[in-house]
Amino acid sequence: MRVYPVLVTILPLMIKITTFEEVVKDIEGLKSPEERIALSISFMKESISCEGKPRFRDFWRMKKSCFELFASETNPIKKTFFWKEYSDLLKEAHRLQEIFKEEIEFHSEQITLAISGLEAEVKNPEKAKAISIPQFDRFSELKDLEQRARFFESLKEKVIALREEILGLEIRVHQKNDLLDVLKKIGDLVFPEYKKIVSELTKAFGERATHFFEMLQIATEKSGFKRDIRQYQALLKEIHISHESYRQFREKFSDSWKSIEEWEKIESVEKSQHRAEDESRLALLLQELAGISEDGSFNDKMRDLSKRAKVEISSKENFIQFQKELSRVQDAYAAKHLIEQEKKKEIEKEKKALVEGKVNETLGELNKLVQKKSRASLETLEESYKESMRILGKTVDKRQGITLTHQLLSLKEVILNKREASQDEFSSLKRDTKAFLDKLRKELISCGLDFEFAGVLSQLIEENKQRLSAI
Repeated sequence: MRVYPVLVTILPLMIKITTFEEVVKDIEGLKSPEERIALSISFMKESISCEGKPRFRDFWRMKKSCFELFASETNPIKKTFFWKEYSDLLKEAHRLQEIFKEEIEFHSEQITLAISGLEAEVKNPEKAKAISIPQFDRFSELKDLEQRARFFESLKEKVIALREEILGLEIRVHQKNDLLDVLKKIGDLVFPEYKKIVSELTKAFGERATHFFEMLQIATEKSGFKRDIRQYQALLKEIHISHESYRQFREKFSDSWKSIEEWEKIESVEKSQHRAEDESRLALLLQELAGISEDGSFNDKMRDLSKRAKVEISSKENFIQFQKELSRVQDAYAAKHLIEQEKKKEIEKEKKALVEGKVNETLGELNKLVQKKSRASLETLEESYKESMRILGKTVDKRQGITLTHQLLSLKEVILNKREASQDEFSSLKRDTKAFLDKLRKELISCGLDFEFAGVLSQLIEENKQRLSAI
């Protein structure tokens, strides 16, 4: 049996395979039937074994042409060989077609479910609030619009993606059109709404940005606006506004940044000049502070300097420096003044001790004179009374003053009795005694828990009552 080199004739022909029309022309240019059949079978094999989706349309068109070519083949061995390969390709094509049919049906069902899910999403726009955009928390009036814009943008992208998938499906035209019609209705809701939200968002962002530029224009301190510009520039990269507005605002924020940097350069020069002037004023105030005399007007001069510093010194650092020096001078003066006060207190204490000693001495003498009564001369009694009254005026201690007053009243009674005074003089003594009694009663009420002093007061009250009844 002879073996024909069929494959040798097929392989070179496979290299030329391109489109169905080109292959048909090549087949028509061949002379021998086996070459025509071999090229047809090679094209059929390539149509269902190519990468991606098989070209079934080319396969079945070539299958019909190839079948007609078998009638012209006279060699039975070649005919049998080609027929077997032809039949195997048909079986493989049918098998692949069934597989792809199932896949297409499954894909079609998935697209139908996706469209149903998309319809449900369109009817529930409240889901937009669940979209997390923390960078918009500072811009509450834009956040709601941005959430809705992102929500409808995702729906828009889903509509576009589903349309492309439907167009790629190899299903009947009426089925494809039905799916596209349903998708179009969804798109008619999604696309206008998205466009409307973008328009509203563009307007809202524009109003806020315009207000920002106005505030920047009138601000005297502009450096702090740099942080806001960074935030707005970051926001521009995220927010869904029109492309034209995006371009305009990006340029405006960039120009604003440049204007702030120019302002900072000018401000730096002015601050340097101002700092030098401020330090000069500080030096003058410190010089005045060092020359203040410690006399009665010291505190007034210090207050005046402090007021002037608040007006003349603008730098916080220089003002603090002046205040520290002012506090140091005041503390030094206060320390010196405190020492003087302590000395004065010591002197006053010594004086008080002398007075208390003199009062105690006077009380002792008065007590003796009162007890002696008529044995002392009238002149001696009156002289002692005058001296005791003078000491009473210097008495600081309340208890000594009360005791001394009591003794003076007793001495006055002795003097009046000794010189046999008139009734008017005794009436005067009676009034003085009543007044002293009232004072003693008030002191007794206010002495509280001082039981020792309360006992003394009670005794004096009784003695003065007795005197009053005896007058």
